[in-house]
Amino acid sequence: MTSAWTVAREASDSSVALALWRAYYTEVSDRWFQLHEGRDTPAEELEREVVASNDRVSFSPPTGTFLVGRYRGTAAGTAGVHLLNGQSAAEGESAEPAAELKRVFVLREARGTGGGPALLAAAEDAARALLISSECCRGG
Repeated sequence: MTSAWTVAREASDSSVALALWRAYYTEVSDRWFQLHEGRDTPAEELEREVVASNDRVSFSPPTGTFLVGRYRGTAAGTAGVHLLNGQSAAEGESAEPAAELKRVFVLREARGTGGGPALLAAAEDAARALLISSECCRGG
């Protein structure tokens, strides 16, 4: 059986990627505002957060990858992977090279269709490729 999902690398600043970033930030931010203030996120605040986010930069080659998942041809999910530069995120100490998975997101209308597993599998492949590439470039 073939999956209705495809996942491919995409520039983190493409129009498709930016639309999915906005959907992600809207959902996360609206949850907080609805819980604490009983309303959706103010549009100007949401735009500030989207613009201010520097995550997109960390998902650019050669140290990162941004993935877009398409469900039946329509962009419906994202995942980002980036190298941690040999630092342990928890301790700030030197550690074995590692990659971090961030911003795994599937649009609400596509949830339950296999997008999460498809994005995760592609992100794991991307992380392995980034780690191999970083070892190669460091002469390891």
